Amino acid sequence: MFKWFTKRNFNQDEIEILNFGLELSASHFMIPVQDSLRERFPDLTQKERDRYNKVCQSVLKFGLNQVYRLINQRGITLALDDLKPNMLKKFPWVSDTAMRGIIFLGIYITQK
Repeated sequence: MFKWFTKRNFNQDEIEILNFGLELSASHFMIPVQDSLRERFPDLTQKERDRYNKVCQSVLKFGLNQVYRLINQRGITLALDDLKPNMLKKFPWVSDTAMRGIIFLGIYITQK
């Protein structure tokens, strides 16, 4: 499954679904996204929604680990360009909006 979400040739529909789920996961602290995917993309099967959820959770965890590493190196002030190279190297489909959400969540968690 992990090769599936690191491949570089997603179609636009897959990219939209993945980024929707990732943005939702980041803005709501890793909540499962299957119900929201069902509402927004009613043609997805339960198996597909489960797969997208797993991908979003995995990518979010990777992104948060990168944010924590960057905070330890550079301090709490991070910009999109700090995270972007590592994220896009592994997940070239991730949107800037999703990455900003990951940064905000990572900073929020480290301040708690």
